[in-house]
Amino acid sequence: MPPPPKHPVKAEKRRQLFLHKLSGLWVFLVDNAFFGANAITLFTGTPLICAAAFLTGGAGVFLIETLVNRDAKGRAFKKARRAGATLVLVEPVELIDDHISLRVVGTGKAIRSAALHPSVAGEVREIAFKAEQRVAKGQALIRLDDKHQRLKVRLEEVAVAEARRQSERIQKLAPSGHAAQSRLDTTRAELDLARLRLEQAKAELQDRTIFAPFDGVVGMTDLSRGDRVTQDTMAVTLDDRATILVEFSVPEAHAGKITVADAISVRPWSAPETVIQGKITALGSRIDETTRSLRVQAEIANLEDHIRPGGSFEVQLAFTGKAY
Repeated sequence: MPPPPKHPVKAEKRRQLFLHKLSGLWVFLVDNAFFGANAITLFTGTPLICAAAFLTGGAGVFLIETLVNRDAKGRAFKKARRAGATLVLVEPVELIDDHISLRVVGTGKAIRSAALHPSVAGEVREIAFKAEQRVAKGQALIRLDDKHQRLKVRLEEVAVAEARRQSERIQKLAPSGHAAQSRLDTTRAELDLARLRLEQAKAELQDRTIFAPFDGVVGMTDLSRGDRVTQDTMAVTLDDRATILVEFSVPEAHAGKITVADAISVRPWSAPETVIQGKITALGSRIDETTRSLRVQAEIANLEDHIRPGGSFEVQLAFTGKAY
């Protein structure tokens, strides 16, 4: 039979030597603690202490080495330390998506906004609103002098009534032959023309008043009663600011990551502690060649009417980038 390997034998000898060294140290400590290292107690307490220390110390060392040797990791650690190897921790690689947060500056405007001009030239007779007043669709805001237009409407109403009376009279005479058919046709045409002239007069009268085209809030006006205005005169602004449109630009590098209906968060510069949630409603069709950015439009609610059109916002967008 082949001779047994030499390494286990050497290891066993080292363990025995290590056990003897520990036992001797244990005997010295116990003997010194109880009796002291002197000549008087050398031959009386030392034999008893040696026996007790050898049994307890040897059993403790044997128990510790047994527990260490039973542990697979402990044995591997001891083996690695003897070989001088470096321990490393190995785990599977997991890719994590890169979450990008983008902050840009946006500008707000009302969802519907209009600068109202008079349809015709004339003199301001009445201003029927106050600044910051909420008005309804069709409500009269500014009236110009319309005395001549009202007279014209009354004249045309009289002309329509006369044309109707003549048409009804000829219509009664035509069946009996007392009126020609051509005469009946003429009176009917005159009635239609009178009605058209009446509608035209009413339209001219309506043009003398500026009406609100939708529900909203009117701004300040520079006009006063008696001022002369033309079609180029800006009379007043009207904003429907129940919903605010926030327009901003996104760098070209992130343009492909944004889609309609994506969520955004905005902070008005007038109230930076307020965070308002919104969503993207429109994207530009092209990248601006000068700024290399994409125009984006989003909507935010303004139910409490704290935000005014024209204000600036800090817009924050969050989207997922590449996996790393």
